[in-house]
Amino acid sequence: MRFYFDVGKFEPPFIPTYQRFAARLKTKRLPGLYQELPGGHNWTSWRAHLKDLLTFLFTRAPTKRIIAEGTKSGRSARKPRYGEDGR
Repeated sequence: MRFYFDVGKFEPPFIPTYQRFAARLKTKRLPGLYQELPGGHNWTSWRAHLKDLLTFLFTRAPTKRIIAEGTKSGRSARKPRYGEDGR
């Protein structure tokens, strides 16, 4: 089982919950992908990142464990996806 979830920067009430969930996945060494993206809870945001979801669902499960990145990475566009940095 793998987990995919993202949250928009314009959805601040949800971000802490998603971050705690991502940290729990990391602790349990469960594969997943979590992104904090510019945008909100709307079709424009979903459509822009549908490719990420489909790629995640229809590719082989990564063997690398997920990483939990906080919101303090300094990046404004998108946070690194879990597993992208090889940790």
